[in-house]
Amino acid sequence: MMNSPKKNTTVILSKPLGDLLTEAKCSSRNNCFLHIQLNDVSNWLLLGKPKDATGIQHAEIKVVSVREVHENLFKITIKSSAIALFVWLDVGNLPGRFSDNGFVIIYEVIDIEFIAWQKTSAEEISKLLTVMSLSNAASGKN
Repeated sequence: MMNSPKKNTTVILSKPLGDLLTEAKCSSRNNCFLHIQLNDVSNWLLLGKPKDATGIQHAEIKVVSVREVHENLFKITIKSSAIALFVWLDVGNLPGRFSDNGFVIIYEVIDIEFIAWQKTSAEEISKLLTVMSLSNAASGKN
């Protein structure tokens, strides 16, 4: 059996949840989430169960543009009127993958890449593209 090299971790912040909620002026763990940004990498953490989340506004999410930036590589610009949880994109049966999916929108405008696995066009992607989020699914609105 080979020994793996030892991995090191460093705690850069440790705070009781109650203190974080107070500092953020958050009345409950069910109406806030943590967004962590470290250089170019970001992640988020729900503090409660999604089914118990409160105060989520309905987000109007619109595709602003789809443009080809390289052969079979497309930049999709999305605009949202509010924070949107669990946003997912779909292009039907068009084979390919998104740079991110099942994500949280915290900024008004974001860019996502779509890598197509066959020849297609920005117009075709625009026609097939659907955007859904937790608030849209819960309200039945798009």
